Amino acid sequence: MPDPNHIELHTHSDALEEIIGQPPSWLVRRGIGLFFLILLILLAGSWFYRYPDVVKTPVVITTENPPAPLVARVDGKIISLQVKNGCSVKQGDLLAVMENPATTEDVLQLGALLSIQDQEKRFAAITAIVPVEPALGPVQEPFSRYRKRVSDYLYFLELDLYGRKIASVKGEIKQYGEYVEQVARQVKFLEDELGLVRKQYVRDSLLFAGELISESAWEQSGTRLLEKSREWQEKKIALSSALLRMKEKERELLDLELAQKEETALLHSQCMEAEEVLRSAVAEWEQNYLMRSPANGMVSFTRFWSRDQYVAKGETVLTIVPEEPGDIIGRARVGQQRSGKVDTGQQVLIRLDNFPYLEYGHLPGRIRNISRVPDQEAYVVEVRVPQTLETNYGIRLDFSDGMQGTARIITDERPLLIRILAPFRYMYERHIRRRDRFDQNGRSSSSGWSSGGMSSRAGPGMSASVAGSAFSMRKAERLVK
Repeated sequence: MPDPNHIELHTHSDALEEIIGQPPSWLVRRGIGLFFLILLILLAGSWFYRYPDVVKTPVVITTENPPAPLVARVDGKIISLQVKNGCSVKQGDLLAVMENPATTEDVLQLGALLSIQDQEKRFAAITAIVPVEPALGPVQEPFSRYRKRVSDYLYFLELDLYGRKIASVKGEIKQYGEYVEQVARQVKFLEDELGLVRKQYVRDSLLFAGELISESAWEQSGTRLLEKSREWQEKKIALSSALLRMKEKERELLDLELAQKEETALLHSQCMEAEEVLRSAVAEWEQNYLMRSPANGMVSFTRFWSRDQYVAKGETVLTIVPEEPGDIIGRARVGQQRSGKVDTGQQVLIRLDNFPYLEYGHLPGRIRNISRVPDQEAYVVEVRVPQTLETNYGIRLDFSDGMQGTARIITDERPLLIRILAPFRYMYERHIRRRDRFDQNGRSSSSGWSSGGMSSRAGPGMSASVAGSAFSMRKAERLVK
């Protein structure tokens, strides 16, 4: 009995059904072969077709010694402009003066005095040559303090109070020395005289014992001995006192010399500290209000051309073009994200904004140096370019310092096939290899634990075969699990 739910649909004719139902065998074979041939050609082409990675980064065309712009550090007018556009200057030449509360000549004179190498002449010049009240503006307070310190120091040296005290004490020590020598000679003389009196007393004592002299004569001899002995003792006491007073004077001399050195060092250090503060104040004033040439070169004006023009803080007043600018180079900044692919010697294609690359071409170059330390999360890359600035179209470009553009750094070339397979390699390393290493580490740790446990449990009476059977059973149980 036919199934009522079964419905046969016939949408094609019998001839078409015959063609669709059984395709010719030659078509299948040739189609599969053609497909694999095309696939093989594509794979071979993807292997031989190579193209590099390109790292794009901004670049600036400049020189090894680029022009140095002089920027205003304060708001104000240009009160003195001592150079003209295009004139030659030397390093350290004064170019311009900004409006400031001080008199420029007074501060410059003070700076010249501070540059005197001889300290004595410098101190004398500070106190004598500089006017009493120079107009120094923000440098006035440090200068007044410094001049006060120098005046105190010079007055201390001129007064020389400690020196006079030391000279007086030295004179007293000399007098005491002479007095000590004199008393010492007297003591020696009395000592010799006392010896003679003592001998006389001994002879008189023998004579008195033999009743050859009277008792009064013997007593007189003893009295002379006592008097000479007392006189000798008094001279010895006087000598000791003189020596003691001389030692005290020597200690006083040492104290005075030490106090003199300490006072001199203190006043001198105060002068040096005040001088350093003054030098810093003068340097800060010069940095804010004076513009000096940083190198030998030529002056180039951009916007400001005459005095009394107002300049805002941060604006470039003029630029110094060095006499020896060096080679023309390109400076680029490569971020840390792809900096590992950049290396010295790699080719660089520079497209300048001033010269459209479709019309002028690109400027070829090579990386010659890469900074070892990043600057604000980027590495500075120096690019060597043709000194004639000749592009790949054979056009020579006019050099203008600071030309900007885009650098295309050509890194390593890899086949297209490697690039296609790179994601699959990453997935393989990330998942399959990682899982295999994890399983291998797990098996090795489990084997070590099992062998350790069995060896610890196997006593002296258990044979090696029994331990091996137990290990095999445990291993089989783990494999089953």
